[in-house]
Amino acid sequence: MVELAVPISYLFGSSSLAKEVIAKGYCLECREESLESKEPKQYLFHFDKDIAHPWEREEKESISLSIQSKKELKLVSFHMAASCSRPVLKEGVFYCGGIRYSKEDMLNNARDNAEWLKDIIADRGIEIALENNNYYPTPAYEYVTDPDFISDIVYKNGIKFLFDLAHARITSHNRQIPYDRYLKGLPLERMIQIHISKHEIDGKDLAYDAHELPDGSILQEAKSIIQEFTPKYVTVEYYKDKEKLIEILEKLKTACTEPERQKI
Repeated sequence: MVELAVPISYLFGSSSLAKEVIAKGYCLECREESLESKEPKQYLFHFDKDIAHPWEREEKESISLSIQSKKELKLVSFHMAASCSRPVLKEGVFYCGGIRYSKEDMLNNARDNAEWLKDIIADRGIEIALENNNYYPTPAYEYVTDPDFISDIVYKNGIKFLFDLAHARITSHNRQIPYDRYLKGLPLERMIQIHISKHEIDGKDLAYDAHELPDGSILQEAKSIIQEFTPKYVTVEYYKDKEKLIEILEKLKTACTEPERQKI
């Protein structure tokens, strides 16, 4: 049965949210900025590290220590966000900086990093997943949102897939690819987790990652995906209002419990 996960965010600092979500049976998704959290049921760790970039000793030490500090971990996930070594972030969009990697470079880096990760978690039964990124029209996003390339990374390294629904919708819109066609190229059969939230479109018709509250169409799509691909975890990436977050989680919980009869 699917487990609902809540990212540890600033909402936890000034409220009883952690106790409330744990009492309702949800698990927690740790991020690097919430590394110091001591809350129980931290089953997931979503790293802000690019699995297709070379990891130096300092990065490996940071990842290893983070994993060691979380005793209940079941899944670690990583980005593949840019095809250059030092992407420059401007107004939420990456631009090229540093070395530009080839596909072969990125495939080799992902292989090396996946092998290293498997070695350090071999005795704990922790799964590894790659998340699909969103696309913006700059050369920094070359390769990284191509569904065939994402599938290569996942299948060739024997890892799982974290499907970010908003990222897929953004990429489809910004690359002008029919959404259904884009989905068919992704490694959905390897899906272990979904991130759901609502994206927005700006005045220049550019879709962007807004992490807004999922609407009915997004929840229905998430429900269909859960039924077809049976991922283990679903995370709602919404950080603005505790009560609205709990309400959405309760709707998802009901739908997941009664998948054939319940409409969200």
